[in-house]
Amino acid sequence: MAASPTLPRLNKNLKLLWLGVGTEEQGFYDGIKRAADTLKASGVHLVFLESKGTAHEWQTWRRSLYDFAPRLFRE
Repeated sequence: MAASPTLPRLNKNLKLLWLGVGTEEQGFYDGIKRAADTLKASGVHLVFLESKGTAHEWQTWRRSLYDFAPRLFRE
């Protein structure tokens, strides 16, 4: 996939694009993983977190928040 001419501007202006999902989330994991891989392959800077062995549950959210929250305050 060819890079968009607006990609450098997008990456410069986008403070954080973060995607997280549990590996056992039926109906969500494959689509979110595919989206993250496609965006990365296109050159978009993003963070993708896979919560191993969890579904749409507290442990997934806990791991996600632990990773995501500190990123909000980085320069």
